[in-house]
Amino acid sequence: MTESPDAETPPPAPPTASGIAPEVSAAQAGVPAEKAPDSAAWDAETAQGGDAGAAQEGIEAPALTPLAPGYRTVIRIQMILTFLPLAVGASVLAFFFDDLPWRGPLLGAFVGLLLAGVLLLPARRFARWGYQLDAERLRVVRGYWFHVDTIVPFVRVQHIDVSQGPVERLCGVSTLTVHTAGTLNSVVDLPGLDPERAAAMRDAIRDRIRSDNE
Repeated sequence: MTESPDAETPPPAPPTASGIAPEVSAAQAGVPAEKAPDSAAWDAETAQGGDAGAAQEGIEAPALTPLAPGYRTVIRIQMILTFLPLAVGASVLAFFFDDLPWRGPLLGAFVGLLLAGVLLLPARRFARWGYQLDAERLRVVRGYWFHVDTIVPFVRVQHIDVSQGPVERLCGVSTLTVHTAGTLNSVVDLPGLDPERAAAMRDAIRDRIRSDNE
């Protein structure tokens, strides 16, 4: 059988000085261009697949639930009560020592500290609070410079209280207090909760403890 001239096999490439023939391209080997693998595209797909796999393998931290907005006002009132003795002391100094040369700078520094403590610090402190409640434990996170992350397993809980002071009652929030066995962190407070939310969390934790004891 005679071969068609269109199917003529290309001659082999001559060997180089080292005796090794050079690589044959896809076009010279008779492979269509669309079938030749694109190494750049393959590398990009592999990199994307690797990133996706790493993202799937990573474990995202559960989001914390913020406190009720009324607790921000509670913090602001607490800051005012904290700075009140300092305000009285500064007023006494300004009244009896009005001829002191450092009276003006002292009052200016105090006013700036008072404004920062009343206007800026409450919002920052409020933003650093959060909690998470699941079927096995309660997690309470607070603080920035002194960051505290407390986890309370329900198996260690002995009893639970919901309290509300006069300032909290004025702002419409309550505090959930969890008492646990042991001496370290035996009392964990979670302030800034809506009264209904605090009561629901207390009942849910009690029900969980009762089901574990049965």
